[in-house]
Formats: sequence, C-alpha cells, structure tokens
Amino acid sequence: MRPIISTGSPARRGLVTPWLRGVVAVAAMLVVTTFTTIAAGQSSSGAAPGSGTRPVSAATPAEGLLDSLGVPVLSTLEFNLSDESGYWYDTGLTELEGVLHTRSLGLGVAGVTGKVAFHIGEPLTSENHTVSSIVWPEGAAGYPFVQQGASTGDLEAPLSEPGLYVFQCRVHPYMLGAVVNLSPDQAAVTLGKKVRWIDGTVMPTAAHEILAIVRSFFIVTEPANWQHYADHDTTWDPSYPAVPIMTYKEDGSPNLIPNLDAFYQEMFHEPITLKAPVKPAQPGVGEALVGTQWEHSAGKTKPSSLTFYDTETWAMTKKFFVPSVNMNNAHNFWSDKDGKFIYANNWFSNKMTTIDRQTGQVIHNVEVGPSPSHVMTRPDTDSLIIPNNGGNRIVELEPGGGKVVKSYLTQAPGQDPAFPHAHWISYDGKHVVTPNSNESKVSIFDISVPSMVKPESGGFPVASSMTNDGKRAYTSNLLDHTVTCHSIAAPACPTPEGRIVDIYQIDLRANYNKITGESTGPYALSPIQTPVSPDDSYMLGVGTFTANITVFDMKTNKLVKTLPCGPGCHGINFGLKKGGGWYGYVSIKFANKFIVVDGDPNGDGDPSDAMIAGELLTDVLSPGTKTDDRPTGNFGMGGNGVYAYPNPYNGWVQTMPPAWREKMTCKQQNPIAKSLC
Repeated sequence: MRPIISTGSPARRGLVTPWLRGVVAVAAMLVVTTFTTIAAGQSSSGAAPGSGTRPVSAATPAEGLLDSLGVPVLSTLEFNLSDESGYWYDTGLTELEGVLHTRSLGLGVAGVTGKVAFHIGEPLTSENHTVSSIVWPEGAAGYPFVQQGASTGDLEAPLSEPGLYVFQCRVHPYMLGAVVNLSPDQAAVTLGKKVRWIDGTVMPTAAHEILAIVRSFFIVTEPANWQHYADHDTTWDPSYPAVPIMTYKEDGSPNLIPNLDAFYQEMFHEPITLKAPVKPAQPGVGEALVGTQWEHSAGKTKPSSLTFYDTETWAMTKKFFVPSVNMNNAHNFWSDKDGKFIYANNWFSNKMTTIDRQTGQVIHNVEVGPSPSHVMTRPDTDSLIIPNNGGNRIVELEPGGGKVVKSYLTQAPGQDPAFPHAHWISYDGKHVVTPNSNESKVSIFDISVPSMVKPESGGFPVASSMTNDGKRAYTSNLLDHTVTCHSIAAPACPTPEGRIVDIYQIDLRANYNKITGESTGPYALSPIQTPVSPDDSYMLGVGTFTANITVFDMKTNKLVKTLPCGPGCHGINFGLKKGGGWYGYVSIKFANKFIVVDGDPNGDGDPSDAMIAGELLTDVLSPGTKTDDRPTGNFGMGGNGVYAYPNPYNGWVQTMPPAWREKMTCKQQNPIAKSLC
C-alpha cells in the first residue's frame, strides 16, 4: 500500500501566494491607471506591435503583467499533444506550472502573438488527434477552427482578437488546451467581451457558465488539482492562477476579478473536506470493473489499469495493468456471455485487448482501427462491435475478439469521418446506435440488412444507450448540454406533457440560468454516459462539468434529480443488487473514487428517491489484491469506463451461466417481462 497524501493543502498554496499577491496588487493598479488613461483619450503605450524583447519603459500593461509572472511574450504559442494524463495539450513550460497551475494554457498579447501552433506525433503520442476550437472570442477571424480528420503533424490557428480560445481533440474530448490573448492596454488576463461556444451560444465572459467551465479547465489539466480520497477525511484545496481577470457583463460593462484564485475559492466554497468513502451496506452480485485509465505502473510507458471489485464484499480483488502489451489508455470494457474474457479498448492506440478475466493474461491484442473507444457484444451471437472513434466505421469481431470479420461505415463515401464513440446494441443484436462526435448526428444501423439512417442529435454527440425493449435510443450531446431521444421505428419517445413523439430533446440547462448561475431545479452541464436501468424505469447519466449524476424518469423523459459525484464524473453501467434491483456504477476521471448508486431503493419504479449507496477507493491495494505490475503514479485516477459482470441488461442477462442466474431474483432474470414474476 502507498501512503495517502492530501494535495492542494493550504501549506502548498502558501508557497506562492505572498509573491503573487504583490503581482495582483501591482496589476490591479495598472488596470485602473490604464482605464483612466484611455478615458482621457491618451495612448497607453507608445510601442508598436511586434515580437522580440522590448524596453520595460515601452512595454504595454499586458506585457508588464506577463513579465511579472515570468511568462515570455511570443509571436507564436506552441502546444505538443500528448498521451500523458493531464498534460494532453502541453506547452512544456514546466517552470510556470506553479504559477499558472496548468501546462495547457498559453498566454499572449494581441498584436504581438498572432498564432498558435500544435505538434502531433511521436514520441509524445501514439495516435492521431484533432485540434478543433470549442470556445473563441466573438468575431475572431478564422473561427471556428475545425480539423475534420484526425492526423499527425503540425497545425496552426490564427490569434487576432483579445480573449479566450479553447481547443479540444474531437476524438478524446477531455484533451483541452487554451489560449488567452491579452488586450495590450490592460494589465489583466482578458477573457474578451463575448465568447462563442461551439453549440452556437454567445455569452458574456462574466457569465456563470463560462466562469464555471474555466474553473473546470484548471482541474482537468492539472493533476495537482485532482481529488485525493483516503480512509480518513482529507482536504481538497485546488489552486488557480492568482492573477487579475477582466470579464464583461451582459450589458458590455467591464467586470474585473482582482484575483482569480481567491474568486474561485469563494465561488465554490474551497477548500473542501473530502469525507472518507463508505462502502454500500447492501451487497451486489458478481464483479464490478472500473477503468482507472490514467494510473501508471513500473512495467509500462503508457497509462491505464483495470480495477476489479467483488461486489459481495466490496473488496478490490484485482488490478491489471497488462504490461506485456503496454496497454494504452484502456477506455471501455465488456465481457463474453460466459465471463471468461474482458475486452478492453486501447483508446490512444488502434488495438483491442482480450484478457483472461481471472488472471489478466493476454489472449488477443488485435488491430481494430484508429482510437477504438467502446466495446459491446451482440446478445444473439456474442461477437463484438467496436467503433473506430478516430475514423469512419464500426467493426465486428468474432466471439473472443480474435479477428475483425465485418465493418460498417458510419457515413457515405467521400463524407467527413463521423468519429463514432460510445455506441449501444439492442437486446436482439439487430440495431446499433453510434453517436458521431465529428458531426451533430447519430447513426442507427440495422445490421441484419445492413442499413443505416442518420437523424440529427445535438452538439458533439458522445454516448448512446437504448431501452431494454429496443424501441428508443438516447444520445448525450456533450457540448450543447442535451440528451436526445430517438425512436428506432414507430414513435416511442415520451414527453413531460404525456405525448409520444419520434424525437425528443431533454435540455439539461432548462432549470439553470447560464448568466447568473441561479437554478430552479436539477440541471447538469456536458453529459456523457446515460444507460437505462434494466427494467426501463429510469436512466442515469452524468454532468461532467457540473460534477453530478443525473436521474431521469423514463415515463416522462424528465430530469428529476441530481446526485453529487466528482470532477470529471464520466462513466455509468448497471450491475445486480443482491436481493433485487440494480446498482449504477459510476466512475470519476479526476478523483480516486468509485460511486455506487441505488436509482430506485424501494423498487416502486419511481426514481425520485435515488441515492448514493456507497463509495470505494480506486487506489489502495490490499494484501489480497491480485496484480501484474507495480503502480507508480496517478494512483487510482482516470475513471472512464465501467462494467459489471454478470451483465444485467435484457438480451444479455438471459445468456448468463446458470450459476449466476441462480443468484438473481425473478425480476432480475426477466427485467422487462414483468408478467413472468
């Protein structure tokens, strides 16, 4: 076992705060002076825009601020895209990490800094990526900047307007990089007057939603800001740049934040006490697996591990790193009907790895296409369906995962690649639904024909699910904060008003004022996985930017409740609860914790009483934990994929071995055939 150390402590914060307080005070005075000078009709600097070193007396207020922080003023800002957890867009400026609290932020000065360059390739990354803008100043020339196909090599994007620019890989969407181009006449980090979000929304930079997302950026891209739980209470005290930030209100008036670090500490009531996780009181049935995707080990150069729990005791029984094939960011998992294998996709590679579920021994390591993300088996054949998230197809593999036997294109020849991500398969193995993250559509396949239709979904579709009766699909649209219901054949999507329609979109911001932050009910930002309970009574989802779990009533398609989760709340799948019902297993990217949700504790079909049943640590190995390598860093971090065996969903549960079915109640064995029980 490793010692548990709480990061982000007040002592660590104190190492840099006194110096930065002086910087903030000087910068704030410069801001006031600058405003006074401009109001008097005078130029704030006699220097002409250009690159290179300038005399201090000729420096603009913006350059003076960057100089005080030790940030060089460059004509081109540069990022290397990387497989390294947390540093996916890396400036390489390690000496500034203690000041900016990220290595994924570039600071420039408008008129001096004219472009940003991105470098993609070995030795830092083993897979193709994209560089696409998701936030940019309203009116910025050359935006939106969208790279339609994943690639390696060098790319450049222009920087013209002052303000905030955020870039993302459309294949691996938590890969984030940001640039703030400062306004030359302001000694503050200028977010600009208004920014455009990729879903078409234009917001003033003082909006609650923009400030909340900026705060999330400093958690996503800085491992020191991730949450560390232990078997005792710890303190989470994330750090942000202690610099002045200039934002603007809806009416265009300036809104200076003198110290971003202090502002976020007050806004989010930090530091926060992290309570020691408490295991569920009620056991489960079988095994739960969470993919701790960013955990490092001694025998590998790439991160990821597979962390298994016996849900009867909630003990961590196994942690496999699979060093023999250098398993690389294993993202999502499934098993065969007999439970012999675990299928794991290497998302930052082109391989799918089949391992023995008990021993971790590699059975197959097969090339399946660029950036394979999720994997499921067909209930009718036990063959595997895997999307090429960095490409334009889904592939089918023979049972056991030995070789690819078929492929299905997710778009017509000549069209831009769809980038299918987290798909779902119907209970009869006939239909496959893929969310296509490079477009605003989903692909609905009838693979018995085969045929495909592509209805609209929303901004950046990233994960799909289906009801257990196969009549409707749900797709999470990451960047417009919606979940779309699609009917597979006849209209099957209920509305809160009691109608049944072909397509219905659930707005997760309906109860949220994105400008003020006020809410009138449950809400969430940036949904990801949304599986439906095996009895089709409720659906669980996550808001990755709001760090919460969403609960939907399937009778009305209404968001009825949210539960606390953690930063980067990500994956959900259902497992069996002992004695009846189901547990939702929830993973978190930026915390070493795994959550167990009881979505319907009394089994009455009403999820309004959904609750957290318990929590588990993902990092602490016990003497009885079986492992194939020694963990060395990011202990228990990176919860992305999650899976439970035996599989509880309709179509799969009927094929489970008799020994497992004997442990199930009648309703668990027949989740939607209520008349049989």
